[in-house]
Amino acid sequence: MINSASQPALRSGDEERRSSSQRSLEPYNRKDKSLGLLCENFVNMYGNNGESEICLDAAASRLGVERRRIYDIVNVLESVGIVVRKAKNRYTWYGKS
Repeated sequence: MINSASQPALRSGDEERRSSSQRSLEPYNRKDKSLGLLCENFVNMYGNNGESEICLDAAASRLGVERRRIYDIVNVLESVGIVVRKAKNRYTWYGKS
């Protein structure tokens, strides 16, 4: 096989595991990444402090997750009327009542 500048060299499995383990010093815990726990943290963050406007980028950085995970939560909350989309990346919190 000929390697060119446009095709990166393939890594062996050991090299891939070593480089991925060096990326994060914290051990991976699946429970800490669960959508249920993330949703609970999101609701606690916005539901208890009286903030009415939600910026998804700010929420993602405050919770330390990717924005797509916040969209998963917001889509469910929007379907039950807790939040309403205001603009791209912005939602208004209406609460549980």
